Amino acid sequence: MRRFGVATWAFVVLVGPLGAQQTVEFSGLTWTVTAPDAQVEEYLGREALRLRNGGVFLTDVAFGDGRTPAEKRRLLRRSYEHLVRGLLVGLHATPFRPERVARWVDVPAEVHAHSRQLIDSARRGVIVSGHYGSWEVLLGLPVLVPTLPSLSFLIQPLGHPAVDRFFEELRTSGDAQSVARRGGARQLTRHLAAGGVAGILADRNVRTTEGGVWAPFLGLQAATATLPARLARRFDVPVVPVFCVPTPSGRYRLEVGTDLTEGLDPDAPAAFDRAFAERWNRVLERRIREQPEAWNWTFMRFKSRPDRELGPYPPYSGWRGPDPWADSTLARQRQR
Repeated sequence: MRRFGVATWAFVVLVGPLGAQQTVEFSGLTWTVTAPDAQVEEYLGREALRLRNGGVFLTDVAFGDGRTPAEKRRLLRRSYEHLVRGLLVGLHATPFRPERVARWVDVPAEVHAHSRQLIDSARRGVIVSGHYGSWEVLLGLPVLVPTLPSLSFLIQPLGHPAVDRFFEELRTSGDAQSVARRGGARQLTRHLAAGGVAGILADRNVRTTEGGVWAPFLGLQAATATLPARLARRFDVPVVPVFCVPTPSGRYRLEVGTDLTEGLDPDAPAAFDRAFAERWNRVLERRIREQPEAWNWTFMRFKSRPDRELGPYPPYSGWRGPDPWADSTLARQRQR
């Protein structure tokens, strides 16, 4: 059995059936995987380096001088290990069936009660989560919480056909559906109209020209998704944060929060969307600061910045300038 380092595991977890099989071990888990071909390995190598550099800047932004460079490096390494372990647990739990998912995820009794109260009472709803813990396992929510209506999750393709095929096979192994980000809003709208639940990883960078708003996150203004809020206004449903949180035992625990739109006025759409974005970012930031190694710090969260000057933003961030046409278009969309 071969033991792989963290960087190499970024390859073997992602590549799927692309080469000679071998049994490997990581963080107490074993898996029979296949080595990547040269093209996939080159792609993943570039991505790993780019994301690692992004993680360095992000920890600097979040912690400043509050942590030493050595502590930040250790945090990035632990975050990387959690990322890989979370993906492995997703692999071990698939196909998503009760006995398989129960091996890795604990569902407290209050989660079932919370689900019935917030979701079943509305017969549909919106779930938001982030790149925290084992987010891929959230596709097994219909198994973990049987009272949950049909679930459709919005996902972002990674940009390489072989890697995307691998994850598509993983994500379609359970009862939940996955829809690509391009055109996904329309599909989620139809799913909610049919009485289902929409799932969204809402910690992605969403430009203001695509419906995002600026809201504080980790000490910076972040371009934040408002799609969950728009769906909540349109269908009068709750938006509930859900996390698959790692525990010291090596397992995960499902945690469900309170409705992020409670008390907001749907007749004031711009204020509704901004208040939701601020609430969601606060919830996620609090969770990250409580258990920072569980968040994917290599995730390029700040691809957009509000000003022309770089300032404290990472070098990969971009400024697109004001766009009155897009702003007026979005204002009309939010009135719907």
